[in-house]
Amino acid sequence: MISDIANMETMLTTASSSVEVDNTPAIHALDLDSVEAKATKAERVLTELMRSGAPISVAWSAGKDSSTLLNLVLCAAARMHQAGEITPPIIVTHGDTLIENPEMSLYARNEMTQVHQFARRHGLKVRIETSQPNLLNRWAVKTIGGRSLPPFPGGSRDCTQDLKIAPMQKLRKQIIKELEGAGGIEPVTLVGTRFEESTTRSANMTARGESDTQVRRTGSGKNGQLFLSPLAHWSGDDVWEYLGLARAGVFDAYSDFEETFRLYADGMSTSCVIVGEEATKKQTKACGARFGCHLCTLVESDKSMENMLLLPRYAYMQGLNDLRNFLAATRWDMGRRTWMGRTIENGHVRIAPDSYSPAMLEELLRYCLTIDCRERAAASQLGISPRFQLVDIEQLFAIDAMWSLQAFHRPFHALKLYKDIVIEGQRFDVPTIAPFERITIPAPRFLKVGQDWEDGEQFAYTGLRSALSELAAQDSQGCMGNRSTSDGREVLDINRGELFAVEVETAYFVLDELDEMIRKHDNPNVHPTEAYMYYARLGLITIKNGQQGEVDTILRRSNFKVREGLAGEIDWAHLYARALTGPMPAGDGAGAWEGDPAESLDAPTP
Repeated sequence: MISDIANMETMLTTASSSVEVDNTPAIHALDLDSVEAKATKAERVLTELMRSGAPISVAWSAGKDSSTLLNLVLCAAARMHQAGEITPPIIVTHGDTLIENPEMSLYARNEMTQVHQFARRHGLKVRIETSQPNLLNRWAVKTIGGRSLPPFPGGSRDCTQDLKIAPMQKLRKQIIKELEGAGGIEPVTLVGTRFEESTTRSANMTARGESDTQVRRTGSGKNGQLFLSPLAHWSGDDVWEYLGLARAGVFDAYSDFEETFRLYADGMSTSCVIVGEEATKKQTKACGARFGCHLCTLVESDKSMENMLLLPRYAYMQGLNDLRNFLAATRWDMGRRTWMGRTIENGHVRIAPDSYSPAMLEELLRYCLTIDCRERAAASQLGISPRFQLVDIEQLFAIDAMWSLQAFHRPFHALKLYKDIVIEGQRFDVPTIAPFERITIPAPRFLKVGQDWEDGEQFAYTGLRSALSELAAQDSQGCMGNRSTSDGREVLDINRGELFAVEVETAYFVLDELDEMIRKHDNPNVHPTEAYMYYARLGLITIKNGQQGEVDTILRRSNFKVREGLAGEIDWAHLYARALTGPMPAGDGAGAWEGDPAESLDAPTP
């Protein structure tokens, strides 16, 4: 591991200074602002970095900047190997949110194949690692599972953290740990950020001290990492010219970048002039197309997707854009929200618009399963694999577990929708609706529920506890028993792990018994939380270590809601009308506020 970061900085500064003062024959006759000179300089710096023995980690998104960066790295390494020099491992990291524009996902997979082929031809040690969000943070589970709303303009951008940053940080930590465990040197992460991209990007890069010649450390402690920005002073025109020259064979390259130009041109429609041989000329206009998550609601509209949909070859993505637009249009429709809070404060819960209502969650799952079915049919006709999938089996069961845990629907309701749509062929089209006008969110009101959702011996089995499992455990070794939480509650000893997970093999076993699950769904005597408890007892789901107490609390809350008629789709306007107005009651709720204290759940109005 590099113990003195200053040594690394000095080494690269010295190595690149010869390039900067133009005293090498390689670029003596070149315009120092030309892309050829910039490419030569970048490769010289990268060569010196690799000679240090530091493993190289390339942050690759498959976009134009990171593709330029990756090509510079691979070409520098190939020249070193050809000269008989030893090259360090090159690790290419790629983040897959699982809801990327399908064309970009396909393009990225194809480019990965090209990278591997280039590495084999030139004897390079290259591996590609892809990060994905954990199950609970995947779009379908988080949004359709009812955990939170999708992100909207002006709101939280935690989707970036959940879908991209956190998974990539975890992956990089694993890579660093692996390399250090093998006695290796700490890797240097190469990023394709450029000062010219935007004022905000430039300010952030300056604050981080990013450099194209000096390795820096960002963060501190376990989160710190070494990084270098070889394209920091490149312009967008430089990037496109470099890729155009690579496409023309002037530069060596792992790819011909034909698909890169196609995607960006189609994403910008006719306003992108980087086509044909013009890509090798200085007078080209940089293409500004940006590709991201096809369900991104942080933007008013997905310009690149809409431009692509003007062309017949991309018609298969229409359903995805329809769904995105539907989500954006219904942002201010409070009738699609649940209004009951989830946390007790001073014996009360807030009554105000929150995440999506059970009916909206059901609606979204119907649309997603329909879109997936149509894509499978279209792909089958073409003789290819489906180009995307919104809800796979793993996510379907996660959604069903979440719905049951929260008593949003009858048990196994997501499986019922799966049977209706995937097996029996029902279809649900995403409606095209005018956007709801922005409104002022109503002030919260408060409903008295008591200090705990359910407390006392009569509620001993309304949380994460199973009388059936306890009886079985007494009669047989190996059956799931109980354990005590840190606060002394007795709960079922269900599977625990690093993160919430669904055992896919077991999920397919349950699908084989789908008719039995539907019978339970239709039986009014089966409690809404039975699906979650069934999955827990079966070992189909694993919860995060230390979460037994939280799951127990949620199940008790769900039982409370079912008993009080507050589960599922209810009349939220009526609930809001009967709740207490004014500030949050203090203490036991005996303070002065408008409304009748008798109008609470533990003393309902006759």
